[in-house]
Amino acid sequence: MNSGSAITQRSRTLGRWRRASGRPGALCFVCAAVLLLTGCGGSSHEASTPSGGSAPPTAPPASAPTGGVKTRVLTSNELAGFTSGGASVYTTASEWLSSPNDQQPRDEAAAEKAMLTRQGFRAAAVENLTGPPPDEGLSVVEQFRSAAAARDALAFYISQQKAAKVQQTEGSYASFEVSGIPGAVGYTLGGAGGGANISFTQGDYYLLVGRQGGSPTDLTGLSEAARHLYDRVAG
Repeated sequence: MNSGSAITQRSRTLGRWRRASGRPGALCFVCAAVLLLTGCGGSSHEASTPSGGSAPPTAPPASAPTGGVKTRVLTSNELAGFTSGGASVYTTASEWLSSPNDQQPRDEAAAEKAMLTRQGFRAAAVENLTGPPPDEGLSVVEQFRSAAAARDALAFYISQQKAAKVQQTEGSYASFEVSGIPGAVGYTLGGAGGGANISFTQGDYYLLVGRQGGSPTDLTGLSEAARHLYDRVAG
């Protein structure tokens, strides 16, 4: 792993590290659907990940973002040791797909655009997170016309991550269990050296949180952050 590399992600989820020419914002990623962490945006198989990883350091808390979808992304230290780089909001599907956070191939972008249109996309926000060097993270939220549409979006994004072409570039897909969030899907791309992501829905919102690293310690911390976010926005 090269600490001088940027992270790129597919569909706004986190996958494996690779060298990139630039870092738009705090993080360059090909997916939301996830920060994830391909980066951007779960299943029931158990992931096989090696043990290891160290507990992240604590970071000063920060107040929650204000306004619309921005209230549904992680705050600083909600994923322990990770601080927010600020959230960007998009109000049309075209803006969302042309954002610096989305670098997927044209055919995949076209498929996502069709899904966003079909499910009544309303708005989205994406937030880059900085963790203990060299780790990065992300938080993504998309709003759709209904709860059913949000669930369909989750199914779409997971099917994308399982595609053979995605796994060839981002690393093998392996799922892990997430407790405390109904219907949540946890998965890694690229194993312990790749990225970990948790996707779930809440009403008409689709959410994804992700981080670089897929060790058991990394997955535990990510799961705790996802549950905290789920409980916070439910209230």
